[in-house]
Amino acid sequence: MSLDSSWAVRQEQAVAASPLASAGDEASAVRTNRIPSGAAGAHTPLISVVMPVYNGAATIVESIQSALDQTLTPIEIIVVDDGSQDDTLARIERFGELVRVLRQDRGGNASARNLGLNEARGDWIAVLDADDIWAPNKLERQIRHCQDADVIYSVTRNFGDCSAVGEITHLTDLRRPDDPLRSLMLDNFITHSSVLVRRDALLAVDGYDAALRTACDWDLWLRLAHAGYRFRGVPEVLVYYRWDQGTTSRRNHGLNTRNRLRVVKRAVVRSGLARIGWSTLREALHGVCRTSAWFAERERPFFALRWYLLAQLFRPTDYATWRAIAALSARTVLSALKPTGKVAGDSTRVGSDAP
Repeated sequence: MSLDSSWAVRQEQAVAASPLASAGDEASAVRTNRIPSGAAGAHTPLISVVMPVYNGAATIVESIQSALDQTLTPIEIIVVDDGSQDDTLARIERFGELVRVLRQDRGGNASARNLGLNEARGDWIAVLDADDIWAPNKLERQIRHCQDADVIYSVTRNFGDCSAVGEITHLTDLRRPDDPLRSLMLDNFITHSSVLVRRDALLAVDGYDAALRTACDWDLWLRLAHAGYRFRGVPEVLVYYRWDQGTTSRRNHGLNTRNRLRVVKRAVVRSGLARIGWSTLREALHGVCRTSAWFAERERPFFALRWYLLAQLFRPTDYATWRAIAALSARTVLSALKPTGKVAGDSTRVGSDAP
């Protein structure tokens, strides 16, 4: 049997076994005018969707539906429940055989992703977080680049509590498309839910590091870049990223900062300064400190000031950071000078409804 014919047989077998191909009339209605991933004779690569979730009942239905509504239908949608305590599983069950559910005790986001990755049958893994949404043509637009890329990402539109970040997350130009490592060192500019990546590439670098509770995606991109895998950005809005400043992952500023620094240190040890360069390392450390400060401004202004000042040790001429320091310092002082709203000897807030 030739390589092409064996490939076609594998495509037919995988598509035939897919619940998205064999589900009943309800699934067929969802898939009207859809192109099946891996359709026989079409030579379209097989795509598996992997979604980790922990207590995502409020948003997961919308996220799953956006995967089902793709114009290029994946062969499977795998949702890995990471020990949810709410009614996430009940929300997922309404999709029946359209969604394959895996369960594990609480092990963290990266651990859940690895479980889904290991169970997936597709040639490509499409990553989707349980609170983000795909545009209907997301997979179809990205898979067009599968011949010249191993990691494909896109422009993202932010929604929710995103007033501080703006509406659009634009593509970052790779300084050297043949070696994206330096560009990725400077910033984790790839939105996780926008990524379509070869499964064999993920397995070759051992998937996600489950020891990292945050920044595991940035660590993965750097390891893929170090190994020589090709990155390609699609200049279209294909993902809608939900911002929620109140989530635990964004509020745990100390953990986030430690993990970002850990990711940078690992990259330097792995790839070496000769490849990364001192200037790139200084800029990367500046970026980590500045990002940590930015996220902490609302809740921990003194923590933020500390990290802004540390950032300037690596790029003392960065005037944008000096302006951020000045603005935050002014706000902090004004906040400290504001009347507390309390009357001496009274513990109740003035104007409150407390008796």
